[in-house]
Amino acid sequence: MKKVAERYGVSISTPWRWANEKRFEYLNFPKPVPYGPNTSGISEAELDAYDAERVAKRDDVAARVTAKAHERDDIDADGNDVDGDGDGDDDDDEEEEAA
Repeated sequence: MKKVAERYGVSISTPWRWANEKRFEYLNFPKPVPYGPNTSGISEAELDAYDAERVAKRDDVAARVTAKAHERDDIDADGNDVDGDGDGDDDDDEEEEAA
């Protein structure tokens, strides 16, 4: 477990806590495999899969936040206000005032 702790930059007890944690963010942390009476470890492949899953979730959240921001018609792909009035809607305020 020392290598697991080093991989994540945490104390040796932290991977044990994560493996037994009931909180959502740690539910999928790989469980230690016993190799002997006083020896256990976690498969590097399982840790790689766990890391990949966490990255995918992070990227999915970021993509959903970005998509939500772009649902408004006044934001282009670069995040610029397309109608230039800075108010967050897709129509020009001057046209509304004139009407």
